[in-house]
Amino acid sequence: MSTNARMFFAIALLLSGQRLTLKAQSSPWSHFALAQGGPVRWGQTVVYDPGSNSLILFGDFIGSPCCTSLNNTWVLRNANGLGGVPQQWQQLSPAGTLPPGRINQSAVYDQTHNRMIIFGGGQGNNEQYPVRFNDVWVLSNANGLGGTPTWTELNPSAPGGLPMPREGPEAVYDPNTNRMTIFGGGNNGIMDVPNDVWVLTNANGLGGQAEWIQLLPTGNLPAPREQFAAAYDPATNVMTIFGGCCGSLNDVWVLSHANGLGGTPAWQQVSPTGTAPAPRGTYDEFGYDPSTNSLIIFGGLGFNPEGTEYNDTWLLTNEDNIGGTPAWVNTIPNGSAGSPPPSTPSGAYDAVSKRLMVLPDPTDLWVMTTRNGVDFSGANSPTPTQLSQMAREGIQYAVGEISAGTSANSASVAELQAFQNAGFQTAAYCFIALDAIAAPGDQQVSAGITAMGGVGSATFNSVSFIAIDVEEESLLANGTYNPATLPARLAIIAEALQQITSSGKKAVIYTNQTAWHKAASDAVCNQDAGQTVCGFGGSGDAQAYALWEFTSYNRFSDSSGRSHCGDGIPSLTPFTAFDGWSIAPGKQYDIGVRTKSGCTGAQLSGLQVDFDVFDPTLFQ
Repeated sequence: MSTNARMFFAIALLLSGQRLTLKAQSSPWSHFALAQGGPVRWGQTVVYDPGSNSLILFGDFIGSPCCTSLNNTWVLRNANGLGGVPQQWQQLSPAGTLPPGRINQSAVYDQTHNRMIIFGGGQGNNEQYPVRFNDVWVLSNANGLGGTPTWTELNPSAPGGLPMPREGPEAVYDPNTNRMTIFGGGNNGIMDVPNDVWVLTNANGLGGQAEWIQLLPTGNLPAPREQFAAAYDPATNVMTIFGGCCGSLNDVWVLSHANGLGGTPAWQQVSPTGTAPAPRGTYDEFGYDPSTNSLIIFGGLGFNPEGTEYNDTWLLTNEDNIGGTPAWVNTIPNGSAGSPPPSTPSGAYDAVSKRLMVLPDPTDLWVMTTRNGVDFSGANSPTPTQLSQMAREGIQYAVGEISAGTSANSASVAELQAFQNAGFQTAAYCFIALDAIAAPGDQQVSAGITAMGGVGSATFNSVSFIAIDVEEESLLANGTYNPATLPARLAIIAEALQQITSSGKKAVIYTNQTAWHKAASDAVCNQDAGQTVCGFGGSGDAQAYALWEFTSYNRFSDSSGRSHCGDGIPSLTPFTAFDGWSIAPGKQYDIGVRTKSGCTGAQLSGLQVDFDVFDPTLFQ
């Protein structure tokens, strides 16, 4: 995660003689400069193999001298930035007859059989595509591992005819039925391709003769389009499309029974809540996250004015219109510092580590991290299998709860030690009681503060920070505001932070909007020089970070109606502003939500954790 070009804001709290400043974190994008000598970027399609952590790229275009379409195949290892630094493209030398050179074809990947399937595309002259294709090719051993990559052209039967040749279509793949569904396409904005839907059976070239079947969906049909975003959920057999060209679109449609099985396919236009992205066409800079049922989109090309490129990031939650109303969330606004340049890049999404990879050009790889840490509370110590799985899924940081009675043999201590021994960076958080009668001398609070100091200064020299957990609003006199106890509450927070600071550790406040208002009291907060200031006498300066709990967890359910707490996106997104602090600019990162309102938490091979996004500077 990049640490430059940060977005900062401050919330100053004057408490017990000190001023507490809460800061936001840095951009979730990381940039990797790749070596020269790779593909020439224009119009390629990219698929991702999570098993080998490789991007697989096909097609290319040389514009000067005009105009040559290439049929090269390339792979990039360590593509999501985990397991090593991605450095250089490797060109494959496939056996068999190669497909004609082309750009703007569709591509899907069958991970089980390590096969990439391409359809269509064209050979362009910067204005139109005098040659367009409707052929299907399969590349076996597509990641370059396990055998010689080999191209094979499929010759599907077509009792009802063939799809029209086209460039710019999108395709989705159902690994359960080995069916590929295609929609859309055009001729560089000349929309002479119908808005038809086709299914290819035995699409990976295995299991029997491939066959084209045209679907005839009921309902109103989407307008013809090319270069749009598409997502598919095999569990619900629903395809979702967004936007596209030409003209520039930002509508959302869902197609039920998208693989042609289980019922009559039907198109339905949906109207997500929230502000929609500006109309745009997209290439491969999007991905589908099945665990949160979300479509994630970066950038794109708009026409207001014509040629406008974006670098914003969007989530469409409940994207298949099942289990809840779809909703747009602008996770990173256009023009935000630390984001890739405005562009229409190639890209792919890793649903395992929850990382979006985009390539504005072949020497510039950008990776967006949507989770990099976990927090846990007194569970069993992680096994080697669990630790290995966490590393594979991009987890770098582990934060454990330390209670007032923590000892060297406690479950939390054992967990932290296991994470440390496996190379994870660690931190701790501790519950602080702030009920109506609590005071700095209260036995429970004093014990908690002592425990935190002990963890920081003695047992865990490698613990990077300690957070005070100010998010149990139910203990704050059941919501009763008692001005007489406000000084006591603020003094408890101040004493806890002082104890942490004196231990040599970074101090962090872990809270949510409701609890923080109850702890600090709305009545004493005001706006001061762009900061939110909650005044309580005195002067001086003490700094702490804020980790906000994201509390709108009921919005995020999967297609079966199961709530998710901390699956990376969007239930603990690093991008959603702290709910309630509308006057505070910037974005905040958070600790996750567990076992609330039907949420059962997330599990890694049986270890219950919450997935989080942390700023790496917290652990430095």
